[in-house]
Amino acid sequence: FLSYKIIFNLFDALILISNALNDFFKKILLKSKEILIVPIVVDPTRFEDRSIKQDKKDIVFIGNILGEKDGTDLLVKAFKKIHDKIPEQNLILIGDISDQKKFEEFKKRYIDKDIKNKIRFTGFVHRDSVSNYLNNASVLVLARPANKQSEAGLPTKLGEYLATNNPVVCTNVGDINLYLKDGFNALLAEPNNVDSFCEKLLFVFNNPQKAVEIGNEGGKLVKKTFNYKYQSKRIADFIKDLKKH
Repeated sequence: FLSYKIIFNLFDALILISNALNDFFKKILLKSKEILIVPIVVDPTRFEDRSIKQDKKDIVFIGNILGEKDGTDLLVKAFKKIHDKIPEQNLILIGDISDQKKFEEFKKRYIDKDIKNKIRFTGFVHRDSVSNYLNNASVLVLARPANKQSEAGLPTKLGEYLATNNPVVCTNVGDINLYLKDGFNALLAEPNNVDSFCEKLLFVFNNPQKAVEIGNEGGKLVKKTFNYKYQSKRIADFIKDLKKH
């Protein structure tokens, strides 16, 4: 803690991603130090290609599959619990699975015969192909657990999800509810709660028109708040103000 206090007070200002980090650094920084919170930064034009499949049948996740960071265990458990209610839907998990030992352990623990043919692991996908997967999803999902990491961070993938104008189901952790409102521009599930995540997923498929509206509102949020042009201007203005001091 002392080393943090010494090191970070050498800087004139900090740019942080969340209020949790803001609260932490306020305790150790001198009052003369400035802080700017910059959340997710997205280029919406990456997702403007609307050559979407007519019949979307993929629930899509991208991120850390084999670790605990993004809650893929809860995601798979939720899919298993409701897959018979949405039999046409598949679960696509995009992310690194090169650690064969961990990958086999993950499949053994969470993937049984009931859902084996409904879940697809793509492995690493090049950045240029990510937008195709996300744009063509029926719903985009993120089940981060409640912990210190999720409290202090704000996942960039969430901004990319929203930029597609597809409905997003995610857990309500960290600063997410400062930007997303359940039932308005996303569906927010309780963290570490399989039943809650199932409920939000089923809402999407049982209320297709409302899901479209929610997805469109999420897209508007990206264009207004998470757009890199808007956030770049905030950063530039912040630096200009620092120079005046």
